[in-house]
Amino acid sequence: LPWLIICSYCGFVNNLDPSKVVPQIGILPSTNIDAFKIAEDFIAKGIFVTRGAAKSANMRVVEDKYVPIWHITIKLSGYIETVRYVTEYINRTPVTRTIRQHFNVSETYEMPIIARRSAEFQPDFEKYKLPLASKQPFKLVSDMLSIELDRDEAISLATSKAMESLKKRYSNISVFNVKGEAVGEPEVIYVPLVVVKYNWDEKEYFVAIDKSNGNVIAGTRPLVKFNISSLFKKHEE
Repeated sequence: LPWLIICSYCGFVNNLDPSKVVPQIGILPSTNIDAFKIAEDFIAKGIFVTRGAAKSANMRVVEDKYVPIWHITIKLSGYIETVRYVTEYINRTPVTRTIRQHFNVSETYEMPIIARRSAEFQPDFEKYKLPLASKQPFKLVSDMLSIELDRDEAISLATSKAMESLKKRYSNISVFNVKGEAVGEPEVIYVPLVVVKYNWDEKEYFVAIDKSNGNVIAGTRPLVKFNISSLFKKHEE
């Protein structure tokens, strides 16, 4: 955030623009982790990917920095309506019935949003939660990236991702009347992040790991093609 000046000695945050909100800023401690082993475990959980195949992946570290992540609580409220058509035969005559359903929505999501405009990915919020219990007072350390997304931009992105997740749970949506709002005041947590990239069948994939606890923040796995008919072939003697 360009309107914030941080003291390199004590970490005090000075606000040069009174019209802007100064977020709470914390930092997670970095620990010694085996990034390649964690990435290997992540890859091996893919469909039809063996442990041996995961070990053969050409892994390398492409980023090892402190990354600012917004912690935002989003509440979605409203309702969803779905419609589907069912055809039945009565006395050999097809009769189509319309089935409409109404679902009230009142859900809360904990959303981690990387505060970088150029971010290649965002955390998988359904699997990764910021370890706030380990949060420490903010201090300047080496290899820290600046905060580029402000509070409103982060809330907008978090709301959008929460909405997308909600929509995936319903089929044949006819009415989507849901609104999102931030609950409480968002804060920024600096997370020690290491990104491991690897190649598989000439394609590049990645695994992003939180170095404070070794948890995977986000990642991609190869879709390995497998000929299931080979399971039923008899071995020739």
